[in-house]
Amino acid sequence: MKQAELSQRRKEQLASALKKRMEHKPLQKITIQELADDCGINRYTFYYHFRDVYDLLRWTFCQEVLSLLEREEGGWEEGVRQFLHYVRDNAAVCRCAINSLGQDALRELLQRETRAGMRRYLLEQRGNCQTSEAYLNFLTGFYVEALTGAVLEWIQQDMALPEETLLRYLSLTLEGNARAAFQRAQREGV
Repeated sequence: MKQAELSQRRKEQLASALKKRMEHKPLQKITIQELADDCGINRYTFYYHFRDVYDLLRWTFCQEVLSLLEREEGGWEEGVRQFLHYVRDNAAVCRCAINSLGQDALRELLQRETRAGMRRYLLEQRGNCQTSEAYLNFLTGFYVEALTGAVLEWIQQDMALPEETLLRYLSLTLEGNARAAFQRAQREGV
């Protein structure tokens, strides 16, 4: 097995061990030694891959969750649908992540990772409208903030709203509104 494959496999083992521990224990109380023991490795091997448990959590979140939001096939809706399913299926881990990283840190991470996908969506919606790059950047930030805010609020409210209902609300809010905003911006010379 190549070094890169072995390294990736070891990281995935550590991520799995972390998720299992997070189901029963706050992140702050999970030790590197516990994770190393769960994976049959020593602490130094852990430190070869990650700085600390928070670094492992960020990596896990990026690998498992944010890749769903970056999906090209099926459009933004399919990526968000998969993300919402993941959150529901891993509710304890996601709540632990919010409580450990803090909502602001998680919001920043989500925003950073969804920005490119939202920009692609908005470029499609813009079509042939002649609008400034500044307006495109503004609209991207606006929609990224709205999307991440809605998802984080859904998580904080214990996912009381069914996933499909939240997705429908997001779709009703986004579809057509971005295109209309670009058309108005073009008429106004923005």
